[in-house]
Amino acid sequence: MCIDLKRNVLVVPDSKINIPPRAQTIVPIRVNTFLQNKCLVIQSQRINENVIIGSTIGKVEKEYMKGIVLNYSDEWQEINELELNKLEYEEYEDCEQVLICSNEKNRFDLLLDALRVDHLNTEEK
Repeated sequence: MCIDLKRNVLVVPDSKINIPPRAQTIVPIRVNTFLQNKCLVIQSQRINENVIIGSTIGKVEKEYMKGIVLNYSDEWQEINELELNKLEYEEYEDCEQVLICSNEKNRFDLLLDALRVDHLNTEEK
């Protein structure tokens, strides 16, 4: 499994996921299509004897949601692809999209306004 940063996708080679010892890994969680573009909350829960999934808030995109699993044993663990219908979850109603400002000058002015630096001279700013 790997993250393709150019295409902004998580690539899953097969249905088995290998997790190194004493490590955490970002894994895809398959989601039913009727939950597409919704925000979900998954509480921390046990996947098997040595692997847990951490508490996660995320948005469903392209039938997948990202989650973090933790292998706390001293051996490699292999788990099947995670499916949301096998996990406890609930919909998160207060999900907001974050607007990313691409204009750096505008971002700088907004930051100065938020920091309240009017009392500083130009060198201190």
